[in-house]
Amino acid sequence: MKARFTVVSAIIFMLFAAGGLFPSDALPVGEIKTSGQGKFPSNWKCVEKNADIYRVEVENGMPYIAARSDQSAGFVIAKAEVNPRKYQILRWRWRALKLPAGGDETSQHGPNDCGASVYVIFDRGLTKYLKHTIRYTWSSHTHPKGFSLKRKKVFYVIKENRETPLNEWIEEEVNFYEDYKQLFRKDPPDKILAIGIQSDSDDTGTQSWADYVGFTLVKKE
Repeated sequence: MKARFTVVSAIIFMLFAAGGLFPSDALPVGEIKTSGQGKFPSNWKCVEKNADIYRVEVENGMPYIAARSDQSAGFVIAKAEVNPRKYQILRWRWRALKLPAGGDETSQHGPNDCGASVYVIFDRGLTKYLKHTIRYTWSSHTHPKGFSLKRKKVFYVIKENRETPLNEWIEEEVNFYEDYKQLFRKDPPDKILAIGIQSDSDDTGTQSWADYVGFTLVKKE
């Protein structure tokens, strides 16, 4: 599912978020607060490299995470410990403003930066080396949407590419439970640990700017 994120949909989202009116089968993840404007988002944690890439901004009353990577990278997560058999769907909104020129997820030893990424991190054991991850990306390349590849224990899935218009909010919906079964060829573990985001441009030495909002886990209908 994908749609342009208009001013009307922004108003609807704000009403739901402010009034706690999310459907009972939905769980907001990593709530972004207007009061945090200009600061690192309080419900997120930086687990790798630079936290200062991310800050809260507000547009038409709607708070969102602004990622501004300048020859740098940073990986941040929001806790989301749920059973993927129960909550199988992740929804979010994002927009890319600048894509890192020359970035390519398929590059094994070269610049594999991308404009934006959303991670679903599955718990397969007690150590970080046993975790499996699906990384949904906004590619700087022309790889077709839906294209996937594996690097170590991470599967990349292209959701948008450089042909997608910039500076426009896009709504995404993925069934990460079914994606896991198809990509890893096994059933998912009983728990996901977190949702993560990353905009990076350290390999290309360029800029990667993107905005994120509205992360919600939803039960399968």
